[in-house]
Amino acid sequence: MRGNITIRVFAAVAIIAVTYLGMYLVHAGIQVASAELPSWDIQDLPLQLGEWKGEDKQLDERLFKAIGAVKIIDRQYVNSYGMIVSLHFAIFTDPNEGIWHNPISCYESAGWVPVEKEKVQLPDISDGNAVVSLMEWEKSGDRAKICYWYQLGEHRLYTRFDLGTVRWKMAGEEKWPALLKILVHTPAGAKTEDGKDQLLGFASLVYQWINQPQHEKNDSPAPETTSPPQQP
Repeated sequence: MRGNITIRVFAAVAIIAVTYLGMYLVHAGIQVASAELPSWDIQDLPLQLGEWKGEDKQLDERLFKAIGAVKIIDRQYVNSYGMIVSLHFAIFTDPNEGIWHNPISCYESAGWVPVEKEKVQLPDISDGNAVVSLMEWEKSGDRAKICYWYQLGEHRLYTRFDLGTVRWKMAGEEKWPALLKILVHTPAGAKTEDGKDQLLGFASLVYQWINQPQHEKNDSPAPETTSPPQQP
């Protein structure tokens, strides 16, 4: 009897040790010694994107520090039909920080309940990487649609688990590109399909601006920002 108990204790200890070792190796494996900021500045994203006209929103300094990003813009855009979308665009030199503030976790912690989710290709883009996570959320009778994606160089991420996969693909690289986080939010109106199309259409414009060839040609990184952007 004592022998069985001893075996179970040792087995439990071994499982715990292996689990913690695995967590340590994963954590150590995704630490980035040096991350390069993009050559362009996210503040240069036009306030006029196609039919959408935007304005910057003031970002609370405490929120800026809590997020852990080096650059952030929060904007609101409206089109000629009066549809409003909110854009959150952040850059992280530590991918762990960016993935930790995943939209799914943030919405759930704020009391939203997921209703629908799918991965969709952005319209009017031939780039096979232009895939975003499209979700609909509900809270106290209100609904909202979001689409989001992370960019880490040529890789597209959506959850914390994706970072582990990308880690192995980028193993051995001395420098990583900075992690980009793009989140677009809009209230879900009565014409949900129209809202979906317009939301994805706006996201396409943002995606095309980020991934334009001119950005890839310029190799001089932009200076790092250590304070929240101010309204003009």
